[in-house]
Amino acid sequence: MRSPRRYVVLPCALLLWCLILRHTLVFSTLVSEIAPTRMVGRRLSPSSVWDAGVLKEHMQAHSVKPSHIRSVWKLAYHADSMEEVADKLASGSNPPPARWIEALRRDFVLCTSSVIDSDSKDPAKGCKLVLRMQDGLLVEAVVMLLKSKGEDNDRITLCVSSQAGCRMACTFCETGRMGHLGDLTAGEIVEQIVHAERFALGQGQRRVRNIVFMGMGEPLDNYDAVHHAVECMMSDASFRIRANRITISTVGVVPRIRQLAADAVLRHVNLAVSLHSATQAVRLRIVPTAQAYPVEKLVESIKEYCDSTGRDVMA
Repeated sequence: MRSPRRYVVLPCALLLWCLILRHTLVFSTLVSEIAPTRMVGRRLSPSSVWDAGVLKEHMQAHSVKPSHIRSVWKLAYHADSMEEVADKLASGSNPPPARWIEALRRDFVLCTSSVIDSDSKDPAKGCKLVLRMQDGLLVEAVVMLLKSKGEDNDRITLCVSSQAGCRMACTFCETGRMGHLGDLTAGEIVEQIVHAERFALGQGQRRVRNIVFMGMGEPLDNYDAVHHAVECMMSDASFRIRANRITISTVGVVPRIRQLAADAVLRHVNLAVSLHSATQAVRLRIVPTAQAYPVEKLVESIKEYCDSTGRDVMA
């Protein structure tokens, strides 16, 4: 008989939440005041090489075996440009078609976003990065360098954004008051790791080990992009982040929680649900989506998720 699942905040998760809140409770003036108008149907050109969905579509359109994605990511992780990636692909022992390599060189880049501002009271402990997307959208990512007992290197935790703004409109959330400006692509989500590791390298560190989707936006409201981003993060050809070191936090999008349970990729990561209150009346005042997803339905979906995956939920 399966042991009953737990629906309470785990001690380590509580510590993590405190750290996230310490760094991200007040969003930067730059993001909240200069954010551009809403971008609908965003499509990047050139695209990010880290966008698994777009890269696979590109391969399919050129009749290229999807297995080559591993070679691309492995080269891209250590490269300084797509020119370098394309040249090494062409000179490899089992290269993909030359016409596709040229299309890859033309249609993709290592980074579509850039760091335009940063805020750090103590770089040895971490930094908040303000990132500009290709079309001008601004988002934040928070790098936290945490000392691990018995280890020489810091444990790098990255808080990533999945949207610019948010349509959930929670009354206590600065991002919710911005409205929904646009969904990030999978590549833009993954690129936050690239920028974080560049910062960490300056502090004598290298790899991001933990990912928490607790930045701007509701991850489950940008489901496909989050799915493809996590797929790339977990690949042993790129960032090699283990599933149990990735946490997706949601305010409680019930249909997507149920979808997570059947997702071949996302069902293996950690799930955190921001209840904020166990009382429906209180949630209605502070979380507008509680009208569509009452707390009873939310708890029911959490139980179903736990029963299906055998995993605990931080709530």
